Amino acid sequence: MNYFIDFDGTLYDTAEFKKDMLNAIAKTCHKKNRELQYENILFDVSAALKIGLDINGLCEYMANKYHIEKVILDNAVNNVLDDGKKYIYEDSIPYLLNLKKEGHNLCMLTYSAQSSVEFQKRKIIGSGLDKLFDKIEITTKPKGEFKTDYKNAVFVDDNPKELLGLCQNNPAKVIRIKRANGKYSNIPLDAKVEETTNLFDLFEHANSKHNMTC
Repeated sequence: MNYFIDFDGTLYDTAEFKKDMLNAIAKTCHKKNRELQYENILFDVSAALKIGLDINGLCEYMANKYHIEKVILDNAVNNVLDDGKKYIYEDSIPYLLNLKKEGHNLCMLTYSAQSSVEFQKRKIIGSGLDKLFDKIEITTKPKGEFKTDYKNAVFVDDNPKELLGLCQNNPAKVIRIKRANGKYSNIPLDAKVEETTNLFDLFEHANSKHNMTC
């Protein structure tokens, strides 16, 4: 069976990563602007991210506002990216290894805005999870538009919108993971899919051969 597994919020604690990244940018700016309150700088960088700036634009914006060389902020972000293994959920690697042991093909299927594809690649490489996958697919389109043999495909994701799109293609199985405090965990999903709060509970699915209709 071909398993297509999401990255952000499924295998990787993206919320914690973002928090650490924003803190790293704010702390770096604060070192150059000691007269300003750290909390105010952190508020600025958080607000700038919310308006839709990509990471390059975010660093450029903060560099200009706080009179700091952009490369210094780039380095601060890179240090967080390189320490990406700390954001892997504790059940992610055991789950992937179990699927590989059972002989399944593993593809990471992750979404990124077009402007952030390189950043997404860096995030994945920093996590080290790329080494466990047979293939990495970074899509800039809704996942429901992804082309594959859906009859022999299992999808694991946390995003209800993406799950609904995938269900329209009648895959062999769709599994929703609802992480504690996950970004989408409280959003209802009007579809008949497997649901779990952790990947340890999915070990049995590796050997399951029954289909599930969304």
